[in-house]
Amino acid sequence: MIQVEEMAEGLAALGMAFGKKITEPLAHVYHGVLGARITHDEWQRAVRTALDRERFWPAPATLLGYALPARPSSARAADIEAQIQGLYESGRCLTPRSVSEEFGDAARDAFVAAGGDAAFSWCEPENRPFRLKRFVDAYQEAVESDPTLSDGSRRIESRREAAQVMSHLRERMLESIGGSEASFAGDSEAERAKAEGRLPL
Repeated sequence: MIQVEEMAEGLAALGMAFGKKITEPLAHVYHGVLGARITHDEWQRAVRTALDRERFWPAPATLLGYALPARPSSARAADIEAQIQGLYESGRCLTPRSVSEEFGDAARDAFVAAGGDAAFSWCEPENRPFRLKRFVDAYQEAVESDPTLSDGSRRIESRREAAQVMSHLRERMLESIGGSEASFAGDSEAERAKAEGRLPL
C-alpha cells in the first residue's frame, strides 16, 4: 500500500514530462485506483517505465500495468480460460462482448477462437485440453500484435474504481458548498433558463 503523499513526487515528474497540471482531486483519483494495490517501489517502477515508454499522459490502468510484475501471457490466458469455465459452471453464459468487458479484448478473441459459447456451454472432458490450447494460442497472438490488450480486465476495473472515486469527490464537493444533487441540477436549470431568456419551470 502507498499513501497519496508518497505518490506526489512521481505525479509531479509525470506532470512535468507530459505537461499536465497535478491537482489534489487528480492525485486522489490516481491514489484511489492504485494506492491499496501497489507498494512504494512498484509506484517508482511505474513512473520510470511510463516516462520511458509513454508519449501521452498515462491512465491509472497503464501505471498499474507497469507497477505489477509481468506474467507470461500463456499463464494469464490459462487463468482467464479457467475463470470463464467457472462462470459457465455457475450457470452464466457469456458473449464475446461480455468477455471483452470483463477480461479484455485479447480474451474476447481467444474466446471466439476456442469455440465461443458453444464450446464452453458443453465440452467433453477429453476435448478440454484442445479448447484450452486454442484459447491460449489465440490470446498470445492477440497480445503479441498489441500488448495493451492483455491489460483489459485491469483497465475495466480501474475505470470502475476511478468512477467510484469521482463520485465520492463530487459528493464531497456538494457537501462543502452545502448543496445536493437535486439543488445542483436545479441551479443549472435556472441558469440555463436565465441565459435563454425564459422563466424556469
